[in-house]
Amino acid sequence: PLVPRGVRLAVLVDKNSASASEIVAGAVQDWDRGIVVGNRTFGKGLVQNIENLPYNTALRYTVGRYYTPSGRCIQAVNYKTGVDGESFRSEKVLDSDRKVFYSKNGRVVRDGGGIEPDLPVTDDDFTALEDALQNQGHFFYFANRYVATHPDLTAKANALPDAPLLDASAFSDFLAYLRTTKFHLESPYELAFTQLEKLLNDSGYPAGGEALRAARDATHVDPASLPGVLEARREPLLRQIERYVRTRLQPDSARIMAEVRSADEVARVAREALAGMKYVELLERPGGKAEV
Repeated sequence: PLVPRGVRLAVLVDKNSASASEIVAGAVQDWDRGIVVGNRTFGKGLVQNIENLPYNTALRYTVGRYYTPSGRCIQAVNYKTGVDGESFRSEKVLDSDRKVFYSKNGRVVRDGGGIEPDLPVTDDDFTALEDALQNQGHFFYFANRYVATHPDLTAKANALPDAPLLDASAFSDFLAYLRTTKFHLESPYELAFTQLEKLLNDSGYPAGGEALRAARDATHVDPASLPGVLEARREPLLRQIERYVRTRLQPDSARIMAEVRSADEVARVAREALAGMKYVELLERPGGKAEV
């Protein structure tokens, strides 16, 4: 085997771990060959082919599903034909609908919704602020600009792969960049308020509008408070920026190793589990012992 049986193994995952990486994590988990540490994965269990079409277009269509050794499919979203037989709709797999499977040692594992880690780790690097910055492309665009204006970074990344790449002015540069954009931070409840407002209007219940507006105002993010919000998240933001910068300068193997060796919470938890009895406890069969 590539990894001898006596060597302890931990697979690090997060919410962006998808497709083949999820299948590897699921196989390790199903065979009880190691532990999965981090956050629930993305849940992409479909296989697609791409057919080139005229006018510089293409059609991507599903031809199969990925399954882990226990027989579970980790696809998080199901696509179905609408009631009219023509339209399509997507439905997220509910936790209550996830089926139970069993690992080699008899541990419970479930299908749908990605791979659940054996050892969950709270990801405080991603709040509504980081989500908004990522979804609006600001980590991506700033990293492009930062690398372009720091030509010495390529040599530094090659000579010292694990060394920090951002200089002392990186955060100030990022704030200055954001001031030139249309970045906006919505309340995490904004989508729910919008949906509820539509429901009230469609059902002809205007009396609820006043209470809804009051709740919306109470959770509104004041643009004037944004600099303070950003400053309070300085360290997590710098970690995200560095990851995007590394993506432009290093191969994935070097980038991932640099992140693992840094003060990453998931890596720290994994190292502690590998070194102690927690590893054995996580892989134990119900009422029995682990085969490690």
